[in-house]
Amino acid sequence: MNDKLFFIYDNRNEINSSINKIVALNSYGDIIYKRKRLKTIVQKNLLDIGIEIEFIQITTDKDVRKLINLLEYDDERNIYINYFSSSVITDKEGFKILLDKCQYVNEPMVVDKENPTMIVFNTFEQYKNFLLNENLKEPKSITDKYATIKEIGTNKCLKNISVYTDFLKFFSGGFEARYFNSVQSDEYIVTKSSTNKKKMKAEHDYFYLLPESMKSWFVVPYNYVETIEGASYSMERIKAPDVALQWVHEAISLEDFKQLIDKIMFFITNRSKRKVEPNRYYENMKELYEVKVASRFQQLKEMKEYKKVEEIVKLNTKYKSLNQVIEEYMKIYREVTSKYKFDCVEVIGHGDLCFSNMLYYKDIELLKFIDVKGATKEEELWMDPYYDLAKLSHSICGDYDFFNYDMVDVVIDNDLSLELRFEKRDTSKFVEIFKQKLEEQGYNYKIVRIFELSLFLSMLPLHIDNRRKVLGFLLNSIRILEELKNDK
Repeated sequence: MNDKLFFIYDNRNEINSSINKIVALNSYGDIIYKRKRLKTIVQKNLLDIGIEIEFIQITTDKDVRKLINLLEYDDERNIYINYFSSSVITDKEGFKILLDKCQYVNEPMVVDKENPTMIVFNTFEQYKNFLLNENLKEPKSITDKYATIKEIGTNKCLKNISVYTDFLKFFSGGFEARYFNSVQSDEYIVTKSSTNKKKMKAEHDYFYLLPESMKSWFVVPYNYVETIEGASYSMERIKAPDVALQWVHEAISLEDFKQLIDKIMFFITNRSKRKVEPNRYYENMKELYEVKVASRFQQLKEMKEYKKVEEIVKLNTKYKSLNQVIEEYMKIYREVTSKYKFDCVEVIGHGDLCFSNMLYYKDIELLKFIDVKGATKEEELWMDPYYDLAKLSHSICGDYDFFNYDMVDVVIDNDLSLELRFEKRDTSKFVEIFKQKLEEQGYNYKIVRIFELSLFLSMLPLHIDNRRKVLGFLLNSIRILEELKNDK
């Protein structure tokens, strides 16, 4: 066994142009997957495994020269593991076994000769020659240079995602369980399961209750199965990235966004509609945007974490209590909605029309919706026409997806108040386009934002297991509330 393991995270290989359209980045290590950057995921796995190993990242030629200077005078009985950043860990236990094997190599070896993910050297001179060869930055060139190189076993714990189709396969399988759901997928099929049979049945049946004119927008569910423990259904695995992934990676340009929003607004405009009695319409609106907020706030007050959240609001914002935030929301909600003449109609809506529920391939304008609210009878399809728009707005205007990708920090500003700091570009031009499209279709932007605010407030008790996220949602709610109050 050799003395020391050096794990070099080789972030030099460039993202190919097709993948760049999805993530708009120069390096694989900065891609975000399940709220973490790929580089961070690898580092965490190394820490969890517990093997004594030195982690070093190289991205530029300057990094390479520094690395060579660092290693040149070290003991030669070392192992140098060059991990290509286009590799992702698919099996944590298998990765640990692989690293154990690396400690005993006595010649250069590669992991996955067909699509290299790692190359391992047992002498500094060999590794130095590898680093200085400009033609070996890309994993695919390894087998050309080292034609007779051996593989380290048949371990399949790593996957090279530098090929566009492999990238899509990996990221379209990156589902996160929501509440009680679990999601499993293979090459062609996604299967959702839950202990909540009613929810699974509603998600499945929704599609078959839709009018024929709307079905083309949705991924088709099938094979609904109930057991004693729960229920499940399957659907085609569409190898297209969701909009949230592209949005947080800034891969959607203004022109892309105009194309996307036109497509979404076409869906919005052509949803099935029906007239309803004014009394019924306003009663349903009150239930959605007033009663629901009050009910969820009461739910939050009954949780043990409430006092801590309340204290933070009191000490670090202009509001004296959470109750005052809710009262201010109710006040502006009633003021604005009482003056606006609503068209008393209901529509067949998605129910959760945010970016993470849209699969989108912009080159051919392929747009498919997933994760619907659900229905088991026709009457349950109908909803307030503004609800889908509020969901859409909390992705475009409310930065919802940046919370999900953990790209938001809570910081203390100069007057010792808390504020949110987003890791994102300025999206104000995108918001203006959205506002314009709403007005073209006869929807009131301010009302959409008020209803969007109700969504953030309603989510507070649902995310109490992640207190940092609850605080973020709360501060975001206050930010939106102040914007609405200043919009005279």
